[in-house]
Amino acid sequence: MKKILLLAGVACLFSAQAGAESFILNPYISAKAKYSFMDNNATFKAYRTYKDGSTRNESAKDSTDDNVFGGSFALGLRTQLIYGALRNEFEYTRNADAKKSHTESDGEKYESKLKSEAFMFNTYYDIETNSPITPYIGAGLGVSRLKYSESYPNMPEENGSLKHSNFAWQVGAGVAYDINRNLALDLGYRYMDYGHFNKTETDNNEERDKTEKIKVESKAHEILLGLRYTF
Repeated sequence: MKKILLLAGVACLFSAQAGAESFILNPYISAKAKYSFMDNNATFKAYRTYKDGSTRNESAKDSTDDNVFGGSFALGLRTQLIYGALRNEFEYTRNADAKKSHTESDGEKYESKLKSEAFMFNTYYDIETNSPITPYIGAGLGVSRLKYSESYPNMPEENGSLKHSNFAWQVGAGVAYDINRNLALDLGYRYMDYGHFNKTETDNNEERDKTEKIKVESKAHEILLGLRYTF
């Protein structure tokens, strides 16, 4: 009886060790270049009330769509599971400024510009294939910082900018190729929502009272290519 209990105990010990070895933790770093198809919009609604009691309302929408380069850097931890692996990481990502030229109804030209960056917490699941190629899927949440600005070459007094921090999220998928035991080439796609913000501005004078409501939003389809080093 004692031998049976001893053998059972040894079996449990080896089973626990095998289970523990299935959850190996490895830190990693990654750096990626990216190309973003930006979908940026700014919506303006102006409400004017004149001293004679009359009113005038206007609305406009500026698109600052642009295709820009950018980059990202991440620190993460890879957990080897029984099937596949789980990666959790903190990422900083930034895009080059998206720019677009506009012409108003009176012929006046101006340029709109949007800066975007984000701090993200991402989770990825690596799908094991028993080969150097590893597909993955993932998602993330974080905080973005947007800055929208307009510049008028002929009317610098009209130049202005707005900036705000926003909730951001992303979903995507990709594939990694193991160059060697530690280094992998990573190609991925993700849909990134950098969020939106609203702001209300007032401008009152002797002739009229003006209230302008502004909404800025930014989204992107991003292609990322880079290297990941696992320690």
